[in-house]
Amino acid sequence: MQVVYLLLGSEQGLKEAYLKELLIKLDAFKSEVSVTKIFLSELSVVEFVEKLFSNSFFSEKEIFIVYESELLKAGKDLELVCNAILKSNNKTVIFVSNSNSCNIDFKNKLKFIKKVFYEISDDDKFTFVKRNFFNLNVKITDSAVNLMLLMLNSDTKILKFYINSFALFAKNNTIDEEDITSWISFVRFENTFSLFNSILRKDMAHSLIKIKSILDQGEDLLNVLMSLIWQFKRLLKVQIDYNTYGSLQSALNKNKIFFSLNKIYRVGVKNYSIAEIKIVLKILYNFDLYLRIYSKSIHQNLSYLLIFSILKLNNNFFKHTFAESKFNF
Repeated sequence: MQVVYLLLGSEQGLKEAYLKELLIKLDAFKSEVSVTKIFLSELSVVEFVEKLFSNSFFSEKEIFIVYESELLKAGKDLELVCNAILKSNNKTVIFVSNSNSCNIDFKNKLKFIKKVFYEISDDDKFTFVKRNFFNLNVKITDSAVNLMLLMLNSDTKILKFYINSFALFAKNNTIDEEDITSWISFVRFENTFSLFNSILRKDMAHSLIKIKSILDQGEDLLNVLMSLIWQFKRLLKVQIDYNTYGSLQSALNKNKIFFSLNKIYRVGVKNYSIAEIKIVLKILYNFDLYLRIYSKSIHQNLSYLLIFSILKLNNNFFKHTFAESKFNF
């Protein structure tokens, strides 16, 4: 029985490491093996099936890595793909999705190897960062690790990139909070934390510029969204504690907001009430759904609508905009 692989989950670093090991196991790096990456938002199911039916003149074996597999619909789509795989003896298909679940089910016609890479906890991320710095013989303070996780709030793939870049200049020095702040600002001109800062200041122009810059750097809009949700949840806790106890500094301390970030959170508390923060979170959760429905080809436009919706505190902005559009997405 032919084998089909399904790699699910939002944890990109561990998933890519597993995929690399799998490709090595499948001899993907040998000259007689062809590897093709396919994004289902860029071609139809019929076009994908045609690729499975076509044969390479120069390769004895073909491997297809199919990204955005959550876009495959149950029913005829899966039946077409299943039949194509069954008739393709020299082809191996690896389905990849950022979702934790997927509609793909070939009803025992194919051997299915499925692995889900869930987002790891903050404690595990902390351990991951400390361990990787230790392996590189670089010392880093615990507070610097916490600040790094706060500013990046990323999966292990992006964290590993920054760990390696820090290690190049750290040498015998111990990395502290100041090093983290300056290096992230230097390496990555804009990030979700700088975007969060502009949103808290209600600066429409800079928010739009920053989110475009972040996406142009190759960041996934869904990751940006998850980071903003996490940061606004944190702001909500600060605002609630401030309203309860009457001391903003006590609220900041209770929620372990770094001293260097106090000014940013003070602006957020001033500009957003508890009710307004809840509206922002509702908008972010709605856009999480939209991103999973609509093609990545319009994510840039969705990012602008996201900023407009947040800064106008209008949860219906997206619906009204697309209702008036003549395009059918």
